[in-house]
Amino acid sequence: MKLNAFGRQLVVLQVNEGWEVLEEGNEGKRRLARDIVIPASVSEDEIVGYVSDLLHEYASEKHPGVEIIG
Repeated sequence: MKLNAFGRQLVVLQVNEGWEVLEEGNEGKRRLARDIVIPASVSEDEIVGYVSDLLHEYASEKHPGVEIIG
């Protein structure tokens, strides 16, 4: 799942029993987003809300929320 999280382009992948979050740069390269940990207990339907709660301090007029982009 791809997210725009307050202007950050994130890719959330299900791995084994949990989640891995990667940050995607403008050139398409990905790196592990070490500051974002999603517990295995969070369901796929809850990811947008969880990431929104976790990163809400990055909200701005230009980037007010978290949305699925792909």
